[in-house]
Amino acid sequence: MGFVRSLLPVPSPGRRRLEDRRVLNGIVWKFRTGTAWRDVPERYGDRSGAGGNGQVGGGY
Repeated sequence: MGFVRSLLPVPSPGRRRLEDRRVLNGIVWKFRTGTAWRDVPERYGDRSGAGGNGQVGGGY
């Protein structure tokens, strides 16, 4: 777990981050199903971050 935690960003001012596990689950779901980012279920986060604003997985 220490290795993964070292890869995650530290909290900073600005937009509130989603939970790391939620984001990671969304990324795994996307690649397991082979679907487009826009089709990832909302339970992994909203799509307002899609488009590369710095969040991993396009905001998921």
